[in-house]
Amino acid sequence: LMIRRPPRATQSGSSAGQMCIRDSINAEYMGPFGKLTYSAYMIHFMVLYVTLVHGRVSHFTTETYIFFAFFTTVSITYAISFILSMLIETPVVNLLRLSLKRDTEKKDSIEGEEEITAENSKEELLLKK
Repeated sequence: LMIRRPPRATQSGSSAGQMCIRDSINAEYMGPFGKLTYSAYMIHFMVLYVTLVHGRVSHFTTETYIFFAFFTTVSITYAISFILSMLIETPVVNLLRLSLKRDTEKKDSIEGEEEITAENSKEELLLKK
């Protein structure tokens, strides 16, 4: 069920830096990070709500506070998204793959049975004559 990207067109005038970034983004090892990023996107606003509403209110915000608040929120978001991905998304995807595999096997076996029954009925008709 992997979605493949279409072959990329060659772009004239692209620099070596652009090609390096494009190749690293299109690498095989980036696939799981894409799934995890989508999961983080889905739960990030809940994490922001909890941290902003239930967090301590500071009248004075410094660059250090903003820096630590940002990285703490991102770390919590990705940790929760990883856990939810392992607990929910991965088992559901495996069940879907299993059910689709069984459906295709059933279709193949049904088509094979129809061919066999059609051949058997022809043979039976010839034998009866």
